[in-house]
Amino acid sequence: WFIFYISSLFILIQSGKLFWRFNYFIAIVSILLILIYSFGCLNWVNFMKYAPSNSSDGNKWFVGGMNEFMFVYPLACWFYVGIESLAFTSNMLDKPKRNIPIGSIACMFTLVCTSILVLFVCSSLYPGVDSIASSTAPLDNGFIDIFHISVQYASVLS
Repeated sequence: WFIFYISSLFILIQSGKLFWRFNYFIAIVSILLILIYSFGCLNWVNFMKYAPSNSSDGNKWFVGGMNEFMFVYPLACWFYVGIESLAFTSNMLDKPKRNIPIGSIACMFTLVCTSILVLFVCSSLYPGVDSIASSTAPLDNGFIDIFHISVQYASVLS
């Protein structure tokens, strides 16, 4: 992530237009990967079989119970990090009063839809939600199923 951050900062300093083109490209690739993952995995989705937890505390919808859920909940919020930075770019826009609200709403809509889609699909795949809780790359199993690739290549796509 550090290399990505430094390269993005360097591109922003060099040229604003190049920065926006770079971000547009990264956004399209990211959304395409999420859509390929989500719709490509539909053959293997079984929510009622894999989504409920088999944890020892008896809570089938929250691995480790509600306390553990509240402990890890802030990690899920990282999915939404960056939207607030739209306001910092207002000096680069022609019509910031018009474009910033439109961009913010479009970002939130896109992120909410894709995060719900990923949550549903990821928790509905084998080996189930219990293994996702301890996984560092929870999308790997889906990419392995779709493309019949190794874990290393799946991690690159994740």
